[in-house]
Amino acid sequence: MLKTQLSTAIQNSPSAVDIHIEMPIQDWPELNELPQPQARDAFKHAQLSIDGSPCQGISAANKENKKEFDQRNCLAFRQAYEVVHNSIPFSCKENSVGLLQKGPDNKEPLINEILRYYVLNGYQVQIYIMKGYYFGIPQGRQRCFLIAYKIGFQMPLQSCLESTHHIIYTSKKDEAAPGGYGRFKECIVKPGSRSQPLVLVHKVLDGLPVLHIGKQNHLFEHPETQHGEPVYNHYLPPVHNGKYTRLNEWSPTLLASGSNGAGTGDRGGALYHPTEARRLSIREGLLIQGFPNTFCLRVEPGRNLSNNYSEMWKQLGNAVPFSFGQYLGRLIVQTLENSYQTVVNGTTQNAKTATEQDI
Repeated sequence: MLKTQLSTAIQNSPSAVDIHIEMPIQDWPELNELPQPQARDAFKHAQLSIDGSPCQGISAANKENKKEFDQRNCLAFRQAYEVVHNSIPFSCKENSVGLLQKGPDNKEPLINEILRYYVLNGYQVQIYIMKGYYFGIPQGRQRCFLIAYKIGFQMPLQSCLESTHHIIYTSKKDEAAPGGYGRFKECIVKPGSRSQPLVLVHKVLDGLPVLHIGKQNHLFEHPETQHGEPVYNHYLPPVHNGKYTRLNEWSPTLLASGSNGAGTGDRGGALYHPTEARRLSIREGLLIQGFPNTFCLRVEPGRNLSNNYSEMWKQLGNAVPFSFGQYLGRLIVQTLENSYQTVVNGTTQNAKTATEQDI
């Protein structure tokens, strides 16, 4: 984790403990025990492993650009190895939907190797595909989550779950992921009878302070509020003269670099405010990602406006939408609590299984 990202994590979760581990890039046959004693000890006491290994070598966009296997893909294997060798009961892996797709060499998807490894070592696996507009954020971001859990625990099937929101009063429709979903299309968590209408971009940004040139240095806290809550990371972005896409009802995926945040590249260029002639502020991007106003990104002091904007947008584009983590976190915690309660009671006959009613 980069220094600025670690600073952001500690700022927003003061009780978090950082154990810095250098992860070697190793393919399946090369995997072995990590050399650091503190790393081995941390894994042995864990009940849940959460992994967000790099997606740059896995995403559909990069597969089109690369002819050879990207070494960064190997980092996706490390979590499964540690979970199995340390008997961690639950694990959650987050990555691009490209994890489900064949590579440029037409080999089977990387996820197949991970699935086999877990199953052969006594784990059950669920795949969840989550879409931003089905979970309360006006954005087309789609992510794949692999939940592995030891035999004896119970997790609900995707077909038992429903997303929190649905699309209504909009010209936008459900979108397929670039490259498709392989054989995992049925793993999409979709709306049900109790889902709520999606809140669109203009509503999410409603009530933010108006930006002025004189407010450019308010990187962390703005003197004004949005609906009574202090506003962080809301300042006028650097001037942009390149290609751009003005947001309307919802946003395309917010990218970490290059094309629609701090950069001027492909996919329609930089993202512009729905009604103002400028790029999005960092706070506006965070709101589109679903983060609350209390969440604050950090940067190293003393850097100029353009560098600060680029660094914070990089953190923003690499982030998983807040509502995804919240939904799966509740699901996993309730499953763990129910499973351990069953052990305490000494019976499995009346064990409660977490379902969508618990979310």
